[in-house]
Amino acid sequence: MVIGVVAALKEEIEPLVEAMDDVRASKWGKLSLYEGVIGSCRVVAVGGGVGKVRAAACTQHLIDEFAPQAIICCGVAGAVNPELKIGDIVISKRALQHDFELGDPDLAKKLRRRWLKTDPRLVGLAAEAGKDLGLEDRIHVGTVLTGDQAITSHEKRQRLWDTFGGDCVDMESAAVGQVCLLNDIPFVIVRAMSDFAAENSVAEFKRSFAQTAADAARVVLATLERVR
Repeated sequence: MVIGVVAALKEEIEPLVEAMDDVRASKWGKLSLYEGVIGSCRVVAVGGGVGKVRAAACTQHLIDEFAPQAIICCGVAGAVNPELKIGDIVISKRALQHDFELGDPDLAKKLRRRWLKTDPRLVGLAAEAGKDLGLEDRIHVGTVLTGDQAITSHEKRQRLWDTFGGDCVDMESAAVGQVCLLNDIPFVIVRAMSDFAAENSVAEFKRSFAQTAADAARVVLATLERVR
């Protein structure tokens, strides 16, 4: 089985590359792709850069060139749900582009119809993987919001929570999901909370990134080892 893994930053996929057997690197433009074996899966991973356009382009390239049977989007995110803490991990049951706004006064109602549903089997495998790693108190199955903007204010964070009830926010996941659904490929999102998407988020991100990125990768790695 071939599984694609898409992240924004190379550091978010490095633990997966280190765990690969028979790893082989290749180039796509300026980007490096890594192909190898994890468990019973052939895995192709890429740190494609920040933002929805880059994430979508990388996802389509993986689909066109490697024909994966499933795709995992992973990395860090900002917590929107006030109950989440730095280090908690959100496994997606659905995702949404929160900045896909059309100036309609009935925006929230319209956008809620655009939720992208993730694959229940992959969600279950990722949740089991997290629990088996001893992270059961930090695993949350929930919703992921995506937009082409860094959320660095309490006001914006609160608006996302009030409008969509999203658990966390990033800049790639829903774009990956949109491309997967267009190609009829199952996907799941695994995101570790690196900050609170408010005024101190940049400093929080810098302090926590190494550990939270590694934790998200650990869950992805354990998920891949369960895929049959």
